[in-house]
Amino acid sequence: MSLSTQAKALLKVLVDKLPSVQAGNPATYTSYRECHRDLALPMQGRDWGHSLQLQGLNDLATWQLNTGVPAITGLIINQLNLMPGEGFFRLYGVQDNPFEWWKTQIELCQGYNWQQHLDAA
Repeated sequence: MSLSTQAKALLKVLVDKLPSVQAGNPATYTSYRECHRDLALPMQGRDWGHSLQLQGLNDLATWQLNTGVPAITGLIINQLNLMPGEGFFRLYGVQDNPFEWWKTQIELCQGYNWQQHLDAA
């Protein structure tokens, strides 16, 4: 499964943010709105989260689930509550200790070689 152009652009934004992220500290993550700004995306849909879903987030989330790479979409949070959208944990079926799982995924993201996916045609 290959990444769509929009999903790849979003992945690059997230990978570029990884060095400044502190796993387990969502205040250091990025928001749906910031992703829009970084990608120069227009607002679509009912809110920033829904808009980003339509413009690459859903594709990226499906790709990461199907390929088994760490859940880098966990870096994207709602600025008001510092939480990922409700679909993030649901996509993975996480019910027990979701915050520890989330932190672990971010740690795995920080140690993963994302460049192989960004360089792929």
